[in-house]
Amino acid sequence: MRDAIAVELLKLRRSPVTWTTSLLIVLLCPALCLSFVSVVEGSGDSLLAAKIQALVSGTGWHAYSGLLDQFAASALFVGFGVVVVWSFGREFSDRTVGSLFGLPVSRGTIATAKILVVAAWGIAVSVVLVGIATLAGSVLGLGLPDGTAIGELVKLLAVSILTSIITLPLALPASIGRGYLPGIGALVLLLISAQVAVLFGSGAWYPFAVPGLWAVAGQQEVVAVAPLQLALAPLTAAVGWWLTARWWNSFELA
Repeated sequence: MRDAIAVELLKLRRSPVTWTTSLLIVLLCPALCLSFVSVVEGSGDSLLAAKIQALVSGTGWHAYSGLLDQFAASALFVGFGVVVVWSFGREFSDRTVGSLFGLPVSRGTIATAKILVVAAWGIAVSVVLVGIATLAGSVLGLGLPDGTAIGELVKLLAVSILTSIITLPLALPASIGRGYLPGIGALVLLLISAQVAVLFGSGAWYPFAVPGLWAVAGQQEVVAVAPLQLALAPLTAAVGWWLTARWWNSFELA
């Protein structure tokens, strides 16, 4: 397992997809959120500020962290999902999957190594995102966060980690479909289905919608999310992991 993890980590480190996604998440999200807060607080009567105001709740750190939560539950889902799909789909699209049959470890172990590496990357990116967002807010006008703001930043970290974990089941459609496109198609369907679940009031029991609902809880009039419902996200991720490993253990090259 250790060797498989080392190989997958090397693949992830050398991938332009990983670096591009990581930089977009940790730099663009804080920059956009700070810009939105600045527009609302500095140009309250402008047309742009009026449009952004619908997304912003409160002022200062509360407004900033609230926007970050919303980005973490939407944009991050896409970013993390793309990397999961890439990690599994690339073996088929780049025609490297055949070489995996000759390795001295099972293909299920390889799939598990991929899952662990991508999950660790998602958690690391989440930590860096919160660190850069805190630094940017402190330096660029919001001052040092108080106790309430620190609690909201901790929630941002938890939302980001949950969002990264809930994308792991995308490994299964990328594997069964043997390429990027089936995985990307599944990503789009999950995004749409999450919106539909929230629209019909069942989002709190839909694992792929739970991080998003929790992110806006307390900022908008949405249904409360209970700890049991939050637990559905890691449980779904574990099931996706198990199913993916089983599929990789048994698939055959056409």
